Amino acid sequence: MTPSRSRRFTRLLLPCALAPMLETGLVAELGPRSGLALAPQVTALPPFDLFHDLRWISVYHESWILLALELLAMIGVRAVWVAWTVRAAWPGSDPPEVRRAAVRLLLYETIAATLMIPWVALLFGLALTHLSFLFFAAIPPALGIAVAIHRGAVSRAAGPGYRWGPTSASLGWVLGSFMWLSVAGAAAGSWSTGPAVAVAGLAGLGNARAWIGVVEDLAGAPHRASGRWVASSLVAATFAVVLVGTAAGFAADGSVSPPVRAGQTGTPMAATVHSVLVARGLFSRLGPSTPVLGAGLPPGTAVRAFSYRGLDEAGEPRPYGPSDTLRTPEAMARLMDRQVRALYRAYGRPVTIVAESEGALIARTYLLTRYPRHSGMVDELVTLGLAVGPTAVYFPPPGTQGWGVGSGWALRGLAGVLRGLGPLDFTPDAPILRRLTDCSSMFRRVVDERLPGGVRQVSIGALADAVDPSGENPAGPGWIVAAAHGGMVGRPDVQRLIADVLEGRAPPAGSVWGRTASTLVSATSAAWRVPSLLPQLRPSARCGTVR
Repeated sequence: MTPSRSRRFTRLLLPCALAPMLETGLVAELGPRSGLALAPQVTALPPFDLFHDLRWISVYHESWILLALELLAMIGVRAVWVAWTVRAAWPGSDPPEVRRAAVRLLLYETIAATLMIPWVALLFGLALTHLSFLFFAAIPPALGIAVAIHRGAVSRAAGPGYRWGPTSASLGWVLGSFMWLSVAGAAAGSWSTGPAVAVAGLAGLGNARAWIGVVEDLAGAPHRASGRWVASSLVAATFAVVLVGTAAGFAADGSVSPPVRAGQTGTPMAATVHSVLVARGLFSRLGPSTPVLGAGLPPGTAVRAFSYRGLDEAGEPRPYGPSDTLRTPEAMARLMDRQVRALYRAYGRPVTIVAESEGALIARTYLLTRYPRHSGMVDELVTLGLAVGPTAVYFPPPGTQGWGVGSGWALRGLAGVLRGLGPLDFTPDAPILRRLTDCSSMFRRVVDERLPGGVRQVSIGALADAVDPSGENPAGPGWIVAAAHGGMVGRPDVQRLIADVLEGRAPPAGSVWGRTASTLVSATSAAWRVPSLLPQLRPSARCGTVR
């Protein structure tokens, strides 16, 4: 007798809804709360289920042995779960036998997990660096792989001869799953425990219906050539496009900025009304070719670029390259102290610091740890995309084990691939990342603390940075512009805002549209980030203090 759809749905209802509800309750009780947004995915279609598991494992493994055990357990449990789910959702009178289906699924689960690991590593990198570009480098290919291989799990469970390649019906279910998991994650991550548990249960109902839809689609197809070559071609194309695109993106992204003029503008000292120090971000360059800021600044504005290599014998900023931006924030804060003093002495005017990304973190580190309070040397700090802050996860130095050890090496491998494809010589063990990782709580205070009296902060954030929860510090008046992370200082709309700030014309608050859009982007992206590491699990380190 063929079971009806309602009967099959009822059979799947309890496990598909109960597991997300249980995970939500446990995470709400034990933490971290950032993991609440992931809970609805625990019973989702493959490979979203593996993507869920791998992101938890990427953060919560303390040794190589524990990582291997977690991965083996994940593959075995997922094989059994998918085998049982396919049998429960099967529309015919001869459903696949669970044991044999689980054995066949072991290879699929292993391959699918391997295909997902690079994108999990990029999201782990996002939690370390807060470079939103990594989110957009990870999620589209992860979704593309889900589109390519989602029927593979059901096909392997059903047995030889069933088609692997996606169909229009199965595509509808997998893309629909991505949508409702994003919405459910936004709600679960934002609401209190009771409503979050209820939302996770509703998402589980959607997961159950998606399982039935995909299984029916496959069971109704005739036995024919599996079409694995279609899925394989899609996966290969995804990797090729993303590897080349990521290298090109790092090279062309605003964070890898074009050279800027090292010296100040030609404004005479007597005519100077504003003096501005511009600090660019990670991987930026300083050279002789283009202006520091565009035209349109108020008359009498003297502009000088901050140099990550300090000043030369003549007091001019030294040219620098991307590798010079990788030193610790404290070391760079000492250089900023000297350059602010030099600019203040040269023009006798309070300095406005315009600082982007890593430069913004350095500026706040300088103002909170080295700036002489009540000196009047700095009057305003304009931050552009303050998205480099304390890390949400941890990985140990080479040669040691600790939380995230495998993820650290995955990042090192990806960095090696990018070094081979592009111009950046970068490693996750660069001094700035090592310092931010080891001293996360200190830099949390650097990002959050109130600036010294007499220094006003104005924040201009990029909408793309909303995918990262540790993005732009909301202190002081602020705006959100529809922009990617990096290169904001070269945008005409941002330059107009900077000019308004210098002339005191800036309104007291940013646009409602920008804040609303930022909130929506942050909420809906929460389902696809990695959970944060519980603070009590972080190793202790000797760090400085914020005054």
